[in-house]
Amino acid sequence: MGPRNGILERHNRSDSMQLEFVLDLIDSTTRKWKEELINNTFHPKTERKEFFRKLWKLQLPSKITIIIWCMSWNYIPTLRNLRHRRLVTNVRCPRYGYEDEDCHHIFRLCSTSIEVWQLLNLSWVTTFVHQNFWEWLTVVFKQGTNEQCRYFYYGLWILWHSRNQLLHERVHTTGRDLARKIQNHMAEYKGIKVKTTLSHTVQNQRNVEDLLIVKIQFDATFNNRKFILVSRLVVRGLMNQVLALKSIIHGNVASPFAAEAFAWLEAVKLDIEIGLQEIQIMGDSLTVIKKYHSTATDYSIIGTIIRDIQCKKPYFQKIEFKHIQKTKNTKTQNTTEEALQNSERNYLENEEPIHCDMRANERWARNPD
Repeated sequence: MGPRNGILERHNRSDSMQLEFVLDLIDSTTRKWKEELINNTFHPKTERKEFFRKLWKLQLPSKITIIIWCMSWNYIPTLRNLRHRRLVTNVRCPRYGYEDEDCHHIFRLCSTSIEVWQLLNLSWVTTFVHQNFWEWLTVVFKQGTNEQCRYFYYGLWILWHSRNQLLHERVHTTGRDLARKIQNHMAEYKGIKVKTTLSHTVQNQRNVEDLLIVKIQFDATFNNRKFILVSRLVVRGLMNQVLALKSIIHGNVASPFAAEAFAWLEAVKLDIEIGLQEIQIMGDSLTVIKKYHSTATDYSIIGTIIRDIQCKKPYFQKIEFKHIQKTKNTKTQNTTEEALQNSERNYLENEEPIHCDMRANERWARNPD
């Protein structure tokens, strides 16, 4: 069939009707396609392509899609197919033994299959009794919704699996149990799809946020006997590369509580020195973060430090304080302890000591979060 000068040449199974224009394929009253005419007009390969195209769009598990594909071509080893290959002689249905076992009987006529379709509210699929198995698949596909088609194909897969268990393991399963199993599989499938969608959404949001701002990670180590605080700051760019490092030693720090606040303040000061406009500062002190966001006046021992941090907010277009677990801050924690032991103070920009640089390369070699 091919178009010529706007006219549609017809090569179909029947010569009783004259089809000249594409418009003749549409019902003028309902404005819908004439399905019967289309099926009789177009080559069967076109119909088969449409069937498989819709099957792929359902996004069923691969094992189910493959089984349905084999069923559509009658490639599954029913007893009748095995007899054609001279592998068996008895082709009676192993479940009840009334009729020969083929696709038509397993999935449409067997009383267990009929019970399954009824329990799944798909009893309408058993009303098409005159079509062969391929025509039955296509009719159900055309008339059912995507949700009904998913249940239908899960049902075919479970029925075939149950038949194999009965034949090879002598395990008999009732129609009610099979219907319950199909519903459980569908619930699991829906849960996985929802979980995957949410996971992708959250991951995309995280990726966008990570690309917007520069990150500052820090930690503080406090010596209770000498009242000395060591702050270690690591500035990382968009690709997680190290932009700057800074270790600072403070004397006469009153308490570990004040030490944490001093560390946050030093992180903000470093950002101003470098000239960053959009930053995310990460530390493991949740108390300081809550006090920073509070609008009430803080009269605690770190109130003055918190106000100093708040006063520096106008220096940035965007500043965000993010809490991370202590276990995820081990790198900066280790370096602050080393600095405290050595009483060293350094400020490096666009470089990092060799032992830290190797750690960064090892982290980048793995898949980024």
